[in-house]
Amino acid sequence: MYNNRFVKKYKSIPIAKYAYTHSPLPTAHLLTATELHKEFEMIYVCEGRADITVNHQLFEVKKGDLVFISPYSLHSVEIPAGETFSHICFCFDLSLLPDSKLSENLLDGIVYIANLIDSNSPCNKVLCNLFLSINEAMVSSMPYWELTVQGNINLMFSYIMRNNLTSNSTLHSESRDFCIKVSKYLKDHYKEKLTSSTIAEELNFHQGYFCRIFKKNFSVCFSDYLNMYRLEKAKSLLLKSELSVTDIAYEVGYDSPSYFTKIFRIQNGISPRKFRDLNSIVNH
Repeated sequence: MYNNRFVKKYKSIPIAKYAYTHSPLPTAHLLTATELHKEFEMIYVCEGRADITVNHQLFEVKKGDLVFISPYSLHSVEIPAGETFSHICFCFDLSLLPDSKLSENLLDGIVYIANLIDSNSPCNKVLCNLFLSINEAMVSSMPYWELTVQGNINLMFSYIMRNNLTSNSTLHSESRDFCIKVSKYLKDHYKEKLTSSTIAEELNFHQGYFCRIFKKNFSVCFSDYLNMYRLEKAKSLLLKSELSVTDIAYEVGYDSPSYFTKIFRIQNGISPRKFRDLNSIVNH
């Protein structure tokens, strides 16, 4: 999916922070279905393990690891069965960088930052200290915290570029354009009755071609992905709203609350109500 929810969390500068602890579930479950966005994303693993896939490359991350996700990179996060996963995430607009050429090259995919800085990497300590300084400034809202945040982001990128922590993107430009187009459409229409036929027609693709390219890039067929997308939206509402399970089912595009509960249980191993109860306790 195309994600631009970060804008709602921006304050005086264009950076959004997320920090969650996720309770262990009996089955492996997606924390984030495959998505992309124009913001640069950084994830620090506080506790536990997860599988993060970026442009079809799998990274098994653990406590102390730092993950970088460049703009318009397809990525997903899955938590293994029985695992707790605690992380801090920053997503920010590249206008925070003073080097406009670097920002442009990152957006165009010309410069691609290495995805995983392992906790055992000699570069990890420097970058994690800068990351945690950003977090401290945002949490404390100290005077001129914006300058502290922006300064540490610039120091991170300076360190990354000086130490050649770059690599080649594994997502071709045609695939990237297709994914952006499809994801933006889904963001606006996921609540509607959608099939591969209707979305292919809306985006001027032959259905057979659309289905083939979609599965190649998103690793699942369109109907399965639509369910994953809707369930992720439902999880967010379960944690952040007081809507009933029935209302949430309708809100994310399901006609039948009982079918929604069935699909949710298959994907997560527990009911929506149990998911809400477990995670409200952990993140209280």
